[in-house]
Amino acid sequence: MRKGSGLRRVQGDRPRNPLLGAAAWPHVAALGVFALWMVGCEAWQGLSEEEYLERAAEQLEAGEYRAAVLDYRNALQKVETPETRGQLGLAYAGDGDTDAAINHLTRALEQGAEPKRYAPTLARLYHETRQHGELVDFEYEALEGEAKARVFAYRAVAAYHRGDDEAGSELLTAAVSEAADLPELELAKAFGALVAGDRAQAASHLEAAVALDEDYYPAWTLRGSLAEVVGERQSAREAFDRAVDLRPDYVSDRFSRAMVRLREEDFEGARADAEQLVEGAPGFAGGYFLMGLVELEGDSPDEARTQFEEALARQREYRPARPYLAGLELERGNLAQAEHHLNRYHASGPGSVTSYTLRARLYMAQDQPEEAREVLSEALAERPEWVSELGDRLGALYLDTGDVESGIQTLRRVLDAQPDALETREVLGTALLLAGDEEKGLEELEAVASADGALRAADLTLVQAYIEAGRFEAAAVAAERTQDKAPEDPVGYNLRAAVLLGQGDRPGARRVLREGLEAVPDSADLAMNLSSLERARGEAEAGIEVLRGVHQAVPDEPRVAMRLAEWLIQMDSAAEGLSVLEQTLEERPEDAQFLGEAARIYGMAGEDREARRLLERATELDPDAADLHYLLALARAAAGDEQGSVEALESALSADPSHYSAAHARSRQLARQGQREEAEEVFAPVAEANPDAPEVHAHQGWLAYRDGRFARAAEHYGHALSGRMERSWVLEGYTAKRAADDLDAGIDRLNDWLSANPADAQMRHVLGSALLEAGRDEDAIQVYTHLLQQREQDPLALNNLAWLLREDAPDQALEYARRAYDLAPGEAAVLDTLGVVLLRNDRTSDAVEYLDQAVALAGGDPDVQLNLARALRADGQVSQARDILEQLLEAHADFSGRQDAEEMLTNLGD
Repeated sequence: MRKGSGLRRVQGDRPRNPLLGAAAWPHVAALGVFALWMVGCEAWQGLSEEEYLERAAEQLEAGEYRAAVLDYRNALQKVETPETRGQLGLAYAGDGDTDAAINHLTRALEQGAEPKRYAPTLARLYHETRQHGELVDFEYEALEGEAKARVFAYRAVAAYHRGDDEAGSELLTAAVSEAADLPELELAKAFGALVAGDRAQAASHLEAAVALDEDYYPAWTLRGSLAEVVGERQSAREAFDRAVDLRPDYVSDRFSRAMVRLREEDFEGARADAEQLVEGAPGFAGGYFLMGLVELEGDSPDEARTQFEEALARQREYRPARPYLAGLELERGNLAQAEHHLNRYHASGPGSVTSYTLRARLYMAQDQPEEAREVLSEALAERPEWVSELGDRLGALYLDTGDVESGIQTLRRVLDAQPDALETREVLGTALLLAGDEEKGLEELEAVASADGALRAADLTLVQAYIEAGRFEAAAVAAERTQDKAPEDPVGYNLRAAVLLGQGDRPGARRVLREGLEAVPDSADLAMNLSSLERARGEAEAGIEVLRGVHQAVPDEPRVAMRLAEWLIQMDSAAEGLSVLEQTLEERPEDAQFLGEAARIYGMAGEDREARRLLERATELDPDAADLHYLLALARAAAGDEQGSVEALESALSADPSHYSAAHARSRQLARQGQREEAEEVFAPVAEANPDAPEVHAHQGWLAYRDGRFARAAEHYGHALSGRMERSWVLEGYTAKRAADDLDAGIDRLNDWLSANPADAQMRHVLGSALLEAGRDEDAIQVYTHLLQQREQDPLALNNLAWLLREDAPDQALEYARRAYDLAPGEAAVLDTLGVVLLRNDRTSDAVEYLDQAVALAGGDPDVQLNLARALRADGQVSQARDILEQLLEAHADFSGRQDAEEMLTNLGD
């Protein structure tokens, strides 16, 4: 994952809880609204495709994911290939942009990219984003072995989520048949156990998962959530501790741990987590909420109010902060006094609906739902007639704490008292769906949607639930009803299009979206979706026209403007594209992030100077945005302004000393200038923040190698590779081992990589050369034979195999040497090998001919000249052989064949 650019943000009023969302309610359907298609970022340096790909690969391997995204995007503009798009998807995944990663990985696989390489990552992303419908049907025939096992394990989890226990079991069985001892398999088994209600068995499988891979964070997160549900707070904290260690920049795990710490009254620990959230993810409201809770526990109500207000400033409807602020405002902003008054109120007589509600909300804001539930349950036990007022909240509390059955019973009690309570019925329908009772859940939601002429959440949930269930006719009816309720709301058109897309009717989906734009011509959502569909079918101009229309209606809408400008530039209409940008920039002159994105588009158009100007302005507007400073550094470096690039990198590190990409780039600059201590000092904050991160070890290995500390470099690369196998690290680690006179260990690393990546021909060439150097000729013969099975027309493999076989199988060696010559007739090494092999086959005159050419091309290589002398001697041209040997010995005081040359010259006599 990308380091140093802030914690990953989670949308909603609290981070998703893996247990509540998956394990405690295993039959969960994904009920989100229709997803939008987004176009990713591209870099704007004017390089060739090969240069972009080479640099992107280096950046990807170094963990510089955002920079890799930019270069892979630019490479795609040059030449569209499935592998480039697949690599772009991996870069987006590393950068935390899950939606873009899923989009590009899906497209890459559709275009023919290697499933083994990309399908497991895509399956993992679908799992993490709970796109269970996508996972259930996610299958590639080419998958086998561990790759298939990992994919099928995630598919099994998705099936359990959707309530299809039989399919989940079948998929899990299929996964187990392909491989064993994978953490993904144990995770799927844990979900299966939860479906069966066996929490103890689920816990056992999670323990097995982390035993197989102690860095497998989904198991730690689920383990913590499971422990929290069953009240094992110490176990929950320990599990979340491990999850945070593995993913220190993920909001949800740190948030969950902080809440456990609060329940354990570890307020200092909770404060530390809260401060980390606030500093690392300033846009995430939960960090400020946690700080408010900590301040409340520290009896600092004024500070608490400030923190709760900061939370609401980040997310207007941040639910947990509202009760606390309400209580504080009731008593002039003093929460402790508000709580005191509530206690006095209940101590002096019976409580009221308001007092019980406020107390329950207080507990919920402290994330103590069991206590809140107890308050409301006791209130209803004393005053059952209050069920209409308190029942909805109590039912919701039961659901929130995993007691789905009690929640459904309570909601039904509310409906018995108030049959027309549509909101209660709406919640009940959703709860039934979550409980796996699809038919009854849909029945309740249908009743709500049919009874209310206004647009409701039930309308949206129904459409998505029907789509997830594959009941497209019912989904179409529900979507039509949604549109009838709100004909000027684009959501109805989007839902109808989603139904048609689910049925594979793309033309129908385009038609519906066009209808929507006629009714709602300023809808950015409709424009983005329709333009994506048009482009997907090869009608880029049609997509551009769609975007033009909405841009004219709402010129300050950034998503439409960015996509329109980008597509126009790609269609060689740079002038119009830049005009679109200029118009939107006039509307958003102080939006630093938009300026940064606009700079990218200007770079695409070759307007590098304007791109740099925009980035410079963006960094002025937001001087604490390390990412913007880093992008400015890249822009300046591309323009040849090395000093300006250095200044921008230093500004990035001033804003965030642990920004990995900036620290990595600046450290390498200093190291190349011979400033070793300064290079290590710049990188130190990153290393201190992430001492065990593979990319940190890899960079430390690079620094050590440049400093001549080869054994230390090899050690660092070993740590890096134990955490993650990266191609560049394997090569650099091999080079370090070789330099440290441990060639066999370096060869072992190459073999490890090739075991996992057998199609990597270039790495196999490196292995072959290493084996030759080590004198392991038989192993080298096997390597080059394998290479020729992969690539018959590989001149280097043919040449080296011919050389290796020249003594024991000269006839076969000649065949290989001739094939190499046919492919590379102008290569000195190929001519030299062919000449030597001909000599071994007693074809001396032919040997002389080819070796003479090799000498002419080899630029005075003494070994090639010695081979020519041998051929001349064998062909009877003794005088010529003597001349070459005399010149050779005079010109080269030291070379590997000098003794042979001296002996030959002596034997030739005068």
